[in-house]
Amino acid sequence: MRWKTHKVITGFIVFTYSKEVIATISAILGSVFPDAIEFLVYGRKIPLWKHRTLFHWLFLYALILVLIFLNTPYGVLRATCINLRIHPGTIGRVPIRILGSYLIFWFVIGAMLHILEDAITGKVPRPYSFNYKRKDWGIELFRTGSVIEWIIFVVFSILFVLSVYWRFR
Repeated sequence: MRWKTHKVITGFIVFTYSKEVIATISAILGSVFPDAIEFLVYGRKIPLWKHRTLFHWLFLYALILVLIFLNTPYGVLRATCINLRIHPGTIGRVPIRILGSYLIFWFVIGAMLHILEDAITGKVPRPYSFNYKRKDWGIELFRTGSVIEWIIFVVFSILFVLSVYWRFR
């Protein structure tokens, strides 16, 4: 799946659920992280790693979420990940530990959505396996860059714009 499609689908899902701009931006940034880090670390010209392996492994991101949960008191965690309403006007009044957990939580959710989105365009590592090099989980409903992906991009773009409009009208 192309980056723009990852951004639009993740943005729509997170904004529809959270109704929060900051959470949505954080998730959108996370939605391109698995591909971006592969290209940054391994390079495009001479890849040392196959695409959709370590950084496309759901277990890695689930582990990060567990670390967030362990590092944040339960009450704060619940507020951070579920009920906290952070918008640009309140960022200065939110303690840095809470804000950091909040941003990382939604960033990781974006990365996890990226992997689930990739799983419908090909194979990714099994989320429950410790072998992140074996890509055998997913189904190819359509190919990356196909007309179907373009249609999905347009539909989710319209839905995303409408959800933002309905939220702020």
